[in-house]
Amino acid sequence: MAIESGHYDDAHYWRYRLRLVALLGLAQLETGAAREELFELHERGSETERMDVLLCCQELGAVPQFAFDDLKSAEPKLVATAVELIRTHGNPPQRAWLIEHFRARPLWQQFRDSGLDDHGILRRLDAMTKEPTR
Repeated sequence: MAIESGHYDDAHYWRYRLRLVALLGLAQLETGAAREELFELHERGSETERMDVLLCCQELGAVPQFAFDDLKSAEPKLVATAVELIRTHGNPPQRAWLIEHFRARPLWQQFRDSGLDDHGILRRLDAMTKEPTR
């Protein structure tokens, strides 16, 4: 069966995915160049690529500064991924900052009041603060 061009089944996509997995494996072996390349991918990549790097950071147990910058994104999946990374691997001051960051945002409060939580952002934050979701 030949690889056909198209979304999720073209050669470019699989080269990207396999390289991402290889970079994660090398970063887990503490190869500095692999971590640097992952961080560069986050810097220059699309929102999906930035989310992929955050998922790699989840595996590495690392919370780089750019995870906090991703909380400002309009892409809810990227925000949810950054929240989960900080929630699970952040230190207590980072997690406290995360909670205060969302409490200080009027639009965030409107989102909370809407009851919509397609990407689990409220559930993740509420797990940190022990506040029930609506």
